[in-house]
Amino acid sequence: MLPVARSRRRGVPGLPDLQQINVPPHGPTSWILGRGETDGDWFVYDLAARAFVVRGGALEAAEATWVAHGLGTPQFADSLNVGDFFSQTLGSRVDDLGRALLLATLFVLGLVIRFWPASVGVGALAVVFGFVALRRHRGHHL
Repeated sequence: MLPVARSRRRGVPGLPDLQQINVPPHGPTSWILGRGETDGDWFVYDLAARAFVVRGGALEAAEATWVAHGLGTPQFADSLNVGDFFSQTLGSRVDDLGRALLLATLFVLGLVIRFWPASVGVGALAVVFGFVALRRHRGHHL
């Protein structure tokens, strides 16, 4: 499986959102063959050079360049089967965990703020006033 970061902050500049992408061939390559989500155009992109090799147009043109580079006939992953070929990176998992912890913290903070006067606030005031009354009873001044 090829690790892929889901975070858009770490995305590849200029690379569109993908409707389809090739499954990585066996052996090292920095090229990807994909189809843009908005325009539906096919492209070949070199990740190492951060540049398009083929941009726009039909699948046949992109596939011909792909095969001419010695990468064989591409197999594609789409939104239905992408999990079979790609795995989430550790950095992306940490980002997801951070977001979940932030949301949980905000939820708990919201509950505390919402119910503070009714529960904790009244109890805290009772403790403070009880402490003041005890000190005055013993003859000490604050």
